[in-house]
Amino acid sequence: MDTIARRFTDKKRFIKDLKDTGNTVSSSIPLLIEKHAMNSEWNNIVLSGFGVGFSWASALMYR
Repeated sequence: MDTIARRFTDKKRFIKDLKDTGNTVSSSIPLLIEKHAMNSEWNNIVLSGFGVGFSWASALMYR
């Protein structure tokens, strides 16, 4: 994640919240959205998740 974050010119646009929430398995992304994105001015959000067994997924959410 740190490698991907370095590609962002505006570091405020890359959010990771391991310190406060830890690994909450399948609820990690919804918790992050609720805490950081629901009341923001952002129109587009790119999500990416990595799981056990080398599973992964990405999605673009927009209003």
